[in-house]
Amino acid sequence: MKQNEYIHFIFCDTIHLDKFIETLSKGKGSYLAKVDGSKCKDLDSLFSEFKKAFKFPDYFGYNWAAFDECLNDLDWIDAESYVLVIKNVTEILPDDNINFDRLLKYLCEALTEWIEGRNYDDFPTEKTPFHIYFHTSNENKKVLIEKMRGSLFGELLHF
Repeated sequence: MKQNEYIHFIFCDTIHLDKFIETLSKGKGSYLAKVDGSKCKDLDSLFSEFKKAFKFPDYFGYNWAAFDECLNDLDWIDAESYVLVIKNVTEILPDDNINFDRLLKYLCEALTEWIEGRNYDDFPTEKTPFHIYFHTSNENKKVLIEKMRGSLFGELLHF
């Protein structure tokens, strides 16, 4: 399965993004999670945004292990597919490239696990589409490409 079929980039202003999100929200059977990168300045706020977007359970531990576990579970959401829109992605963790790369790593691993399905532990999952849309303005397109280059996504997408 080709992960890059599930990874999308949107370069536009927020008005056009909002219209696009409105269109996505009309998809039957899909769960739409929205994360605003401008609200993800540090790890706590990043984890809070994802917890809100994916309705992580109260036991969510605000750390990478808990993030990985919850993102690969989503048992509490009744959906045939998942769509994650990350608005203003270039504003995520602006002073923390290590954790930004870690975020991309966990997103890539979750995407792969969902689209391939999981049958290796006590909690198997069916193959489930999981799309990720990375948004930034046209002015920040080069910034996003630079942030992605050298990351797991960059390797996957041949940046």
